[in-house]
Amino acid sequence: VQLDPNAAVGAVTELLGRTLGDRVEIRAETAPDLWKVRVDPNQLESALLNLAVNARDAMPEGGALTLRT
Repeated sequence: VQLDPNAAVGAVTELLGRTLGDRVEIRAETAPDLWKVRVDPNQLESALLNLAVNARDAMPEGGALTLRT
């Protein structure tokens, strides 16, 4: 499937907010005019979720997580 990376990051941001809790601020910085990418949407979401959970675990006091395209 061809997918807009900015849309994918936007879609996963809400899920990450619920998953990571209140102590982690989630930021999304998207670049304009990106090419679409060929990716399995479920695998991309799973990869971003796993990376975000690892980042949360590395910040026991809380912090900020930035997703950038």
